[in-house]
Parts: sequence; structure tokens; C-alpha cells
Amino acid sequence: MVNQNTTAEMPPVHLQRLKGYHALASLRGSVKALSIAPDFLFDKCKHNHQELDVKDLQGVFEMLGLKLSDDALNAIMLLGDASGDGVLDRTEFKLMIRANDRDKGANLTETQIKQLFSIFDQNGDGEISPEELQAVLGLLGKNVSLDRATGFIVQEVGPKGAERLSYADFQRVMLSGALSHVSDAK
Repeated sequence: MVNQNTTAEMPPVHLQRLKGYHALASLRGSVKALSIAPDFLFDKCKHNHQELDVKDLQGVFEMLGLKLSDDALNAIMLLGDASGDGVLDRTEFKLMIRANDRDKGANLTETQIKQLFSIFDQNGDGEISPEELQAVLGLLGKNVSLDRATGFIVQEVGPKGAERLSYADFQRVMLSGALSHVSDAK
């Protein structure tokens, strides 16, 4: 059984990173626009330095007509900032955009997938149960029934009979972008 108080036990950086993935996934159409000319947008918004800070990142999204909350911007920054220096260099920016462009396929790093897996695998047993999937998606504001979470896992795992996602299954799901389509709507 998954503890219902999941946010209290989840390290804040994990929850923030998870919110960053969700924010970018919800902006897929805009991220596609970003992927067409990432160098142009990076150069246009960097304010005479070699990296993008949160204010610069806000400018990128505003150029696309999007107003994001400070929480969403900080979550996206944390997600893309692979070096941990608080800014996005050109490579980090392009990787973050490419990782969230569904038409090119998710280009998540192994480290990012492992971080996400550890967030979803709340009891640390090496597999994601329907209850764990439901709980974490709930943190993202996706109200998914236990039956739908179970159905999604069975659909992704195939006829193996187990109603749990292994790391390999989770990796495939993350790289395909299938997780962003889980909802109670069938």
C-alpha cells in the first residue's frame, strides 16, 4: 500500500523536478515551436551572457505568448539545469527542448529517467505499482483512477501478467512519451 501522504515524504527537489517534466509535457505544442529555432530563441533571450537564467527563460516562453508561473519556470529550470549551476547553457537548453519534443521522441538522459523512476517507485522495491502510478500522477493534478492506472500498466507491459512497471518498462514508457497521455479518458 502506498502512503497517502506522498508529498511529505518526497524530497522537494524530486517534486520540483517532477513538476518541471509535467510543465514541459503540458506545453508540447509550444515546445515544438521552440525546437524549430532553439538557437535563435536562446540568443534573443540571453541578455548578453552565455546562459539563460529564470528571467531569460520566462522571456523565451513570453515570446511564444505563454505566461508561466514562477513555480513552473523554476521547475523547468531545475529540470534542464544538468550542471546544477542555476542557469541553462546553450546545450542544456537544446537538450531540454529536444527531450520534450514528442515528434523527435523523448531524449531523456539515463540519469533523468533514473531520477523519475525513483520518484514513481515510492516504496523502493524496483517496480512501479498501479497505486504508485496513481499517487504520483495525482501530485501532478492528473486524477487517474486505480483501474485506469492498472490498465495503463497492463497495456504497456503486455501479456507478461504482472501489473507493475519494471525499470526497463518505465524507461520505454518515458522515451515514447506515453505517460503524458494517461488520464481517465480512454
